[in-house]
Amino acid sequence: MRAIVAAQAETLRLRQADMPRISLETEAGSKSYRGQSTRTELDVRGMLSISYKLMDGGLGSARREQSSAWETQAEMRLRSDREDVEADLRQFYLQRGSMKAKTAGLSEGVSASAKARELYQEQFKGGKRSLLELLEVQSSYYAARHNAITNGYGQRRTTYGILKSIGRLAATLAGAG
Repeated sequence: MRAIVAAQAETLRLRQADMPRISLETEAGSKSYRGQSTRTELDVRGMLSISYKLMDGGLGSARREQSSAWETQAEMRLRSDREDVEADLRQFYLQRGSMKAKTAGLSEGVSASAKARELYQEQFKGGKRSLLELLEVQSSYYAARHNAITNGYGQRRTTYGILKSIGRLAATLAGAG
């Protein structure tokens, strides 16, 4: 926003520079004489001048175009920032929604894997299961826990991303207003 205001001020300054200039110059002097006839003379002069550039070789026009381009660039940058923040927010909300939908399934998977792990441990102690089968069930249990923990972390990460994007959006909108 500051860049937009600065570009607008520069454009205004350049427009005003093309206007005719009026200047007033004054000069006052006082002379005191002492002698046979003591007297004081006051001398006041004034000059009013008007100046205007008739031709500048296109310099003023080029500067105005450049200033206008800076203003457009600042507006486009602000619009781009807003759209980027909006896209980030949408993406974070979609990610968070999909992770929330997975939570119930992942927790059920962890509990099912835990039950299978306990059952296989009892059967292994009874001699009905091999060590390889027990290790395979434990591996699936740890994989299910890993997925559930990763999903929880992802939910927190997207929540923080949403908060960060909302802060960026507020800063962008505050700069625009």
